[in-house]
Amino acid sequence: MTSVVPAAGNTGGVRRAGSPAGRAWRAWPVAVIALAALLSACSGGGTGDGGVAATFRFDPQPPSVGKAHFELRLVSPQGEAVAGATVAVEANMNHAGMQPTFADLSEDVPGRYVGDVEFTMGGDWFLLMNATLADGRKIERKLDVPGVRSK
Repeated sequence: MTSVVPAAGNTGGVRRAGSPAGRAWRAWPVAVIALAALLSACSGGGTGDGGVAATFRFDPQPPSVGKAHFELRLVSPQGEAVAGATVAVEANMNHAGMQPTFADLSEDVPGRYVGDVEFTMGGDWFLLMNATLADGRKIERKLDVPGVRSK
């Protein structure tokens, strides 16, 4: 009867738990799961904004305490107006204890959304803009509004 003895370092396809090859063999499922999680996060299940840019302005500029007319433009990476979105903003101050104000914007021309934002005191504000695009993607942006003037 003949017996086969593997050459030194050759385990005949058997991975030993403590060997470098064994550790690599056990690590690959972790790497596959991490890659799958990363790819699913990148695709976002319809929540990625696809590079949509949001620009805005107030009238008057800079805004004053009270109502200020707000204009937001949504533009695709190709420079096209992003029409048909539902847009809302929350205005808040940079310090704690302020009551936020809210506004729903309406589309007056394709890709341009307008409404009035209420500023209750002078200082530095920010807007949290939330938009749902016509295709269901969601866009969230923080828009800084420094220097709201007191009347």
